[in-house]
Amino acid sequence: MSICPKCQHELFIYEYEGIELLKCADCNGFWFREGKFREVKHFGFEGLAKTPPPEKHTKTLTESSSGSQDMSCPDCTALLVSFTYAYSSDILLYRCPECRGIWADYADLLRIENLLVGYKESLDEAKAKALPLMLKVKKQIQQEERTKEEEQKQRKKGIFNRLFGEKGTKNRKIQNIFENNDDIQKDPDSIDDSE
Repeated sequence: MSICPKCQHELFIYEYEGIELLKCADCNGFWFREGKFREVKHFGFEGLAKTPPPEKHTKTLTESSSGSQDMSCPDCTALLVSFTYAYSSDILLYRCPECRGIWADYADLLRIENLLVGYKESLDEAKAKALPLMLKVKKQIQQEERTKEEEQKQRKKGIFNRLFGEKGTKNRKIQNIFENNDDIQKDPDSIDDSE
């Protein structure tokens, strides 16, 4: 039998998205055994956060975490150690140093869900701002590459014209050979070594 680390009532099995968790019917907190917190995070905490709390706790839902009281692991009774979720969020969760489970109060699940929604919105906003700029830079780089290629072609034509002049069809045939030679230089596999 697992006991709630916050209010000392019995925890019951609660299945969420096929993941087995332990939940307190009194304070509505959740015990995530090792690895389960990450699995639930993959689906989102929204479903857990929407679980209605017991009526006698509705007034305290805005309070954060379990305070400074010592809490014991529901599985192995080791003292839980507090840590801040997402570093600067001020959301305290509690981890068992022995079995690596995590305790989360109902109010903290609500705050985590709001935080994740805010992160997603910020990320979407950043993408929306950065994408047009990235496309503009890509287009500019492609234009610069085309300009360089065109300048190289013009230089080669200029050298040919200085050497052979622009007279006659014979010189044009030689010029075509020079231009076609550019394609061969770009693809060394197309050179016939049998000669």
